[in-house]
Amino acid sequence: MSKNHTRLPGTHTFWQCDEIAVCGRCGAEFQKTSYAQRYCGCTPTKLVTTLEQSIVIARFRNICQKYGLHVYDTFKLATRTHGNNFYRLTNPKFQLGIGPQKRKLWIKLLERFNTQFEAGYFDIEPATGGPHPFERMTPKARLLKRDEPRKKECPMKLGHCPGANIPGNCPRNWKDCSFSQLYVQSIHAQRA
Repeated sequence: MSKNHTRLPGTHTFWQCDEIAVCGRCGAEFQKTSYAQRYCGCTPTKLVTTLEQSIVIARFRNICQKYGLHVYDTFKLATRTHGNNFYRLTNPKFQLGIGPQKRKLWIKLLERFNTQFEAGYFDIEPATGGPHPFERMTPKARLLKRDEPRKKECPMKLGHCPGANIPGNCPRNWKDCSFSQLYVQSIHAQRA
């Protein structure tokens, strides 16, 4: 009989676990009553979003809104998890289902996505709408990952313009520049 198992007197089939484990919520040591037990009897505390984490999430939402990207699809591309986990990350009611390590990892991956997107590692491609009529009415875009970042250039070939690498990021916002108009705005202009 191993040292982690004790046989209860008078029974032959029930084994009791006597391992000492560390609680995943509060970090206290506790006596396990079963092998699958991960938490002690503490009440779960609500995860607090720090200012830096909320800034990263706000930047991610602004990128998705500005370029017409679907938030869940972009979150799935950035973190390699299910897209609905973005809802779990941002909704305080469902934050207890994810641990602090996974939450920190997702925030770090979102921060990496934000910096890579602004550096030009992604191409924006028009995406056709889904089978639902409302999905066809709203213009959306799809992201394609590049191996090397796109270089900043001015489509007007002006020497005094620093240029941009993503449509919609023209530093001068000229009407003639093709980088001053977003993909979503160009779709609305074609439909009108």
